[in-house]
Amino acid sequence: TSQPLLPAKVSPDIFEAVSSALFENKLLNVEYQNQHGKKNKAQVMPLALVQQGGAMYLVVQYEGFENYRHLALHRIKKATVSTFSFEYPKDFNLKHYQEQGNFGFGDGSMVKLTFSISHSAGFHLTETPLSKDQQILEETEAFYRIQATVPDNEMLTWWIRKFGEDIWDIKREAISE
Repeated sequence: TSQPLLPAKVSPDIFEAVSSALFENKLLNVEYQNQHGKKNKAQVMPLALVQQGGAMYLVVQYEGFENYRHLALHRIKKATVSTFSFEYPKDFNLKHYQEQGNFGFGDGSMVKLTFSISHSAGFHLTETPLSKDQQILEETEAFYRIQATVPDNEMLTWWIRKFGEDIWDIKREAISE
């Protein structure tokens, strides 16, 4: 839940090349410009296309690397489908990848989050919990004390900050896998 934004503009040629490479399981040659203006060229394995808010992201794996990266489609300046196929990583599962919080601008690490939040600001958490293991540790007329296991990422930080003084005594305990 955030301020609705208009979608980022994506070239139809870029979208067609990305879609074809995904469908045909082909390597994709891209020219990419990051948000700081730095440009690079690479050949990537396209794994999934995800929409988040007003932007679409291509989940890729660079040759020689084990991790996955996100390329914003609107920042791809050129894309051509290679004639070469690739072996799709057996360990990549988009649903699991998303559940780990990777689209919250993090690295998939999890934390046990414990905090107090005013009753008025936190009531929605009694109806729409942060996680399946969320617990209300304490409830008074003034506040809730809540604990939940959540992805530790920038979206979590932004979410916490939006409550200002209505949230306090925040503890993040790292969870090792």
